[in-house]
Amino acid sequence: MKISIALTGSILMGAIAMVLITNEFLPYFMNVIIIPLISYVIAVVISIIYQYSVCNQLTISSITIGDLLVPLTNIVVGIILFIEQVPICKYIFGEYDPRNPVSGLKYDRNSAEYVEALATGDHYKLQLLTSIVKSAVPVYFSNELKKGFVYFYWTLWGTLLPLYFLIGVQGVC
Repeated sequence: MKISIALTGSILMGAIAMVLITNEFLPYFMNVIIIPLISYVIAVVISIIYQYSVCNQLTISSITIGDLLVPLTNIVVGIILFIEQVPICKYIFGEYDPRNPVSGLKYDRNSAEYVEALATGDHYKLQLLTSIVKSAVPVYFSNELKKGFVYFYWTLWGTLLPLYFLIGVQGVC
C-alpha cells in the first residue's frame, strides 16, 4: 500500500513537472524553485492522509519537518538539470561544429540536423542525467517534450524515494 501511495504521488509530481517544462509556463530557472515547492505540498498532503488512515492521529510538526526531504532532493535534481542546460563547453572550447551523437562525424553544413543542432546548442552542454532519458525518447519528439520527459523521470525518482521512506517512518504509530 505504501509503494502505491508513494508512486501515485510521484507520478503526479512528475506529470506536473513535465507540463511546466514542456509548455514553458515559467522561466527555466523558476522551475528549480516551483517544482520542489509543489512536491512539498503533495508530500505533506499524502503524509497527512496516510498517517491519519493508519494511526488515527496526526503529528503535523513531524510531517512538515520530515517531508522537507522531498523538496530537498528535488532542489538538488533541479539544480543539476539546470546546470546541464548551461553551454559550458562553448565557454571552455569556443564555438565548434556539432557532431552526430551516434557516429561522431560532423554534420554537413547544409543538412537539417546541422541547423537543428546549432539552434538547440546541445553539443555545447554536458548532459549526463539528461542524456540517460533522452536516449530512450524517440528522436522525432520536440526538444521541449524531451526536456519534459527528462524532468518527469528525475522528478519521479526525486519524489518517490524520499516519499516512500517518509511514509514508512510516519506510518509507525
